[in-house]
This record gives sequence, structure tokens and C-alpha cells, in this order.
Amino acid sequence: MADETAAQAAATTDPVRKVLGDNIERIRRGVRGMTVRDLSARLEPLGLKLSASGVSEVENATRKVSVDELFKIAIALNTSVIDLLSPLGGETLAVADGVGELTVEQLYFWLRGDTPWPEDASQEDFWKAARHHHKVMLSWAEDPVMKSIVSLESIVRLTRSQDAKAFGETLAAAARKALDEVNDRVGDLIGRIEGDGDATG
Repeated sequence: MADETAAQAAATTDPVRKVLGDNIERIRRGVRGMTVRDLSARLEPLGLKLSASGVSEVENATRKVSVDELFKIAIALNTSVIDLLSPLGGETLAVADGVGELTVEQLYFWLRGDTPWPEDASQEDFWKAARHHHKVMLSWAEDPVMKSIVSLESIVRLTRSQDAKAFGETLAAAARKALDEVNDRVGDLIGRIEGDGDATG
């Protein structure tokens, strides 16, 4: 009884575990149409022996999930680790004491390894800690062509989420400007490729 009370108390104070449990249940039941027994059976060939009651404990946030278990659950549900760890309704998420809460956007880019957290952490130190292939991807993100594409992508995303009547003119002007910049940057890149076969620099 004491262990059960302790587990319940932990669940109420561990927002990450709560988000994870909610997402597993949402995808298992609402998206895949699976029972807890179905998920348990899918996990076994992946090397995770988790009973149906164990699945329920994870979903109720009364059981901790290790990193290797998290990966196997994501595989069994055919989803991503990012989606398992992202709050359902776009709420902020406290992942550690003393560093504030992450918005959905911050959480997404931090989990992808694009930006450091907390916000005041050194970007340079963050890059130093990255593996070689990650550093290459981060350096690509700093390329002017990629920056212009990301900027346009952000405006498109924002346009899809806003009231067109209220923000139509502002967003349309921003989209035109971003598109012109993409065209200019890509045009310069094509010119360099066609001119001397070198797209660097």
C-alpha cells in the first residue's frame, strides 16, 4: 500500500512521465486500436517483456521507463520518441528543476538537437558536445540558403495556425518576402553550381 501511494505521488510530481503515459495510451488505444495485451505482445519480440499490467502502469505514470524501453515502445507503436514526449495539448513541460518550462516548439527543437536548453546555455558548448554527423547537420542549418528555407517554412506553419482574416495581410507580406529571399538564395546557389561547379562558400 505504501509503495502504491509513493508511486501515485511520484506520478503527480513527474510531468514527463505523465506526458509519456498519456501519449502511449492515446496512440495505443485511439490511433492503433490496440489493447494493453496487444502492446505487450508487440514488445516481446523487441526484447521488452512488459506485461499488460506493466503497460497500464506506464500509461498511468506509476512505472518509470528506461531509455531502451522508450525506444522499443516507440517502435512497437510505430511512432517517434519526440511524439511520445510532447504534451498532448501544446502545454509547456518542466523537464528539470530550476530551468523553467519548455514550450512545445522549444521541446521539439531541443529533442532534435537543434538548440540548447536552458535558453541561456552556450550554443558553442552545445555544438562541442555534438557528435560529428550532428555537427555537420547543425552547420548546414547555419547556411544562408537553409536559413531562408526554414524562415519560409515557419511562416507557412504560422499561416496554417492563424486566422487568415485577422492576420492575412501581415502574413501574406511576410510570406512574399521570405519566398523572394528563398528564390534569391537558391538562384545564387544555382549560379555558383552552373558557373564553376562549386556550391561552397
